[in-house]
Amino acid sequence: MKAYLLYILALICYSQTFGQSTMHEMIANYNKETVPYVTVKELLDWKEYVLLDTREKTEFDISHIKNSNYVGYSTFNIQSVLRHHPDKNKPIVVY
Repeated sequence: MKAYLLYILALICYSQTFGQSTMHEMIANYNKETVPYVTVKELLDWKEYVLLDTREKTEFDISHIKNSNYVGYSTFNIQSVLRHHPDKNKPIVVY
């Protein structure tokens, strides 16, 4: 029984040690950087942009960035966005 418990403990320790990745590694793994990132500081310097909030409606209703536009995640509709923001020259920021 002790050997069995030691084996389980060793397995757990091994998986915790080698199974974790840093956030940077995870992002690098899945993000191909085809869309540029914008910091809040950079955004403050921009004169015009469209800010799209892709969170769920309940999250948006609780709190959102001033002047952001709710577009949803599972309910996202590109035609609706184009109707409300026809100027394709304005940068679009999605969060």
